[in-house]
Amino acid sequence: MQRRGKRSGLALRNPELWRDAAAMALCAVGLIVVALALPILPLSRAWGFDFMAYYGAALRLAETGTPYLAATLAGPFSPGPAGLYLYSPLPSLLAWPMTLLGSAAATDLWLVLRVGLLIGGALLMPVSWRLRVALIGVGGLSLVVLIDLALGNVSLVITFLTIVAWRYLDRPAGALAVALSLFARPTMGLFLLWWAARRRWLPLAWSVGGAGVIVLLTLPLIGLGPYLDYLAVLRNLGAVTGVPNNVDLASILLGYGAPSLLVSGALLATYAIAAAASLLSLRRDRELSFVVVSMATLFVSPLLWDHYLTQLIVPAAFLAGRGRIWGLALPLLVWTPVLGMTWALPVIGLAGMLLPFAAPDRGEPALAAWRRRPTVQLVTERSSRTTSPT
Repeated sequence: MQRRGKRSGLALRNPELWRDAAAMALCAVGLIVVALALPILPLSRAWGFDFMAYYGAALRLAETGTPYLAATLAGPFSPGPAGLYLYSPLPSLLAWPMTLLGSAAATDLWLVLRVGLLIGGALLMPVSWRLRVALIGVGGLSLVVLIDLALGNVSLVITFLTIVAWRYLDRPAGALAVALSLFARPTMGLFLLWWAARRRWLPLAWSVGGAGVIVLLTLPLIGLGPYLDYLAVLRNLGAVTGVPNNVDLASILLGYGAPSLLVSGALLATYAIAAAASLLSLRRDRELSFVVVSMATLFVSPLLWDHYLTQLIVPAAFLAGRGRIWGLALPLLVWTPVLGMTWALPVIGLAGMLLPFAAPDRGEPALAAWRRRPTVQLVTERSSRTTSPT
């Protein structure tokens, strides 16, 4: 009896059991929040706002041969209004089967699919099972995740593809995940430059080749016209700084009445920080560099919608996996707009890009030029220099 009591006491004092219980509790709370939100989301004004743009684009593609509105093809326009479709033709083609269900059922199905991607992405993370469970809860508790679920945007899809690329880093599956993401978020092309800088030609070839194959497979279905229209839409896209709901740093400053010089400086500074962080990350191990670049993809464009910050779950997982458990707070800090602190969103996003540098290294630097040479080779080189004739 006494021995059993001792065992129970030891179990209660076992920190591993407490950590497991905390992860399970966090997961349960996050799932409960999502479950409670599901019947409420359709009552919000944001319900299906973005998905209906995809839905309408799919209908236009089938009826007119192009997914784009005439106004976006005719001349300059600003993003934001309902119904605008600004992606490549591929998402509209993939959305077409859902139009057979009707708009209401299609919106519900899209919601269920993205909840599955949220959970599946957390379970795919290359971290411990305990952290994977906890990340389900963190995702469910994040305001930007709930916003994305309400809008029906593709941000959770991009986040899922980023996780796949991380899980299968520098491998064909990861490269193909990046290739798919390019059709919805072109700034993910930053990974192509990342592979090129690291001289990782195989994943670069898989990604570029995969994107090319996807285009070729769609040509018999939709032809070349929609892709040419997509280039026209990108060309006609006007200034986005200051458009409603854009939360990039320059737009925030413009909203506070900052002078144009300061606004332009903030925009250029954001680009510079993203570029510098990406380059400096090459001195660290490849996983750390990948996470930094994944966040930098949000800051090489002047457009930053709040739901883009679903990507914060990636640096959160990375930091927690490297012993910086406080990193799990990153996706939760985005509740600040509820407190009237919308200005904090770009700051939190930049923190998600820069804080991975606080994690310890694992392995050689991502860029081969900065890898340490073996000690024997260094000693040999030093000896040859000291014995060589002057």
